[in-house]
Parts: sequence; C-alpha cells; structure tokens
Amino acid sequence: MKVKIVVKSYGELISKVKELAKIKGYRLTSHTETQRDADSISVIELEEALLYNETEMIEDYPNDPRGHSFLILGLTTQQQPIHALCLIYEKS
Repeated sequence: MKVKIVVKSYGELISKVKELAKIKGYRLTSHTETQRDADSISVIELEEALLYNETEMIEDYPNDPRGHSFLILGLTTQQQPIHALCLIYEKS
C-alpha cells in the first residue's frame, strides 16, 4: 500500500527527492524509461540532476490525479539540464 507524503514546503520536497535519490529509493516508470532512453540520459545522469546543489522546482501540480507531483530541474556534472517529474509516496 502507498500513502501520499504530506510536505509543507518546496524546500522539503526537494530535500526529500535528494534523500531518496541518495539511497536509490525511487522507481522509474516505463514512460520515464522510454523518455530517458530517447533522450540518451543515463540513470547516473538523472541521479546527478536530482542531487544537484541548486535543483529547483519549476512547476507544481498539487491536484494531479496520481497525487501531488512536481517538475524539477537539475544539472548533471557535465552541466546538462535535466527535467524530472516527481511524485513522492511513502510505504505504509
């Protein structure tokens, strides 16, 4: 069972994404894998962008039917910009 996480601020969302990226506590959807492959982005590059020091939330979708989601922007170590749509759940 999945439970939506309640987060109070954008900073908390970014911090939670970074925390989960560090421990590989995430799941990539089949759509994500297709897009990542089409854009020639490695999982390592995606993780670099999620962990980038100045990762920022650029769009917020609090009413997404799948749950509160948000679009973030981060850079790889090679300064390649990567956008990632994130949705955070915690196991119950």
